[in-house]
Amino acid sequence: MRLSSIVFFMALTLSANASFAADVPPSWHGNIALNFAQINTAANTRSLTVFGTAKRETKTATTTIDQTYVNARQKPGTAGAVFTTTDDSWIANANHSFKTGERTNGFVNARLQTDKIQQLNLRSIVGAGLGVLVRKTDAMSFKTSVGVAGIREDFKGRAVSNKFSGQFGYNYTRKLREGTNFTNDFTIYPNLSKTSDNYYVAQFSLDQALAGNFYANIRYITDHTSIPAAGTPKSTSRLIFGIGTKF
Repeated sequence: MRLSSIVFFMALTLSANASFAADVPPSWHGNIALNFAQINTAANTRSLTVFGTAKRETKTATTTIDQTYVNARQKPGTAGAVFTTTDDSWIANANHSFKTGERTNGFVNARLQTDKIQQLNLRSIVGAGLGVLVRKTDAMSFKTSVGVAGIREDFKGRAVSNKFSGQFGYNYTRKLREGTNFTNDFTIYPNLSKTSDNYYVAQFSLDQALAGNFYANIRYITDHTSIPAAGTPKSTSRLIFGIGTKF
């Protein structure tokens, strides 16, 4: 955990301290959203979700940091029943990209992830590569990326694994109408020495502006690992609703 944290924050430091020419000093902006639900039916359910994003842009570079935390508990509506944790996961990402051409950019990124239900103590990923802006208009943009990454996985009851993988992905954003934005991104990490071993994550997000700086968000996140911990599923999917504010 300590080594992975050091690597992760080194990536953040690189992003924060890289010096690029700009007409105005760069500043951070972003959003944070929160959802809490208490549902009392035949089974009582409590859930908490917190997610947020921060971004800093200059003419030649962009730094983005985001995190998502999900916790859910449930118990039967019978006397003496106790709550059982059905989800307890945390994901944090950092990405720094810098312009290398009219439609290309280099990038370095890092990812940390825990998931108690999948018995994942920690997955840490540090990567670098090249991105290409395939198409951009006033209403949409589509980017692809290719690179390499080092992955360290620590599952409960299994030896820690370290592997060298490829990193391939895309990011698609579209303005559906004024105040309504859709985003879809996907990244896959195939093990370069064992093709049957891979990990991927995909996300779909819809933001709707509300009054002032407030907005509503619907987010669907799914990920898949080909070699999970014993007795746990290979894939997880989460549908998250939230109300947030932009800053």
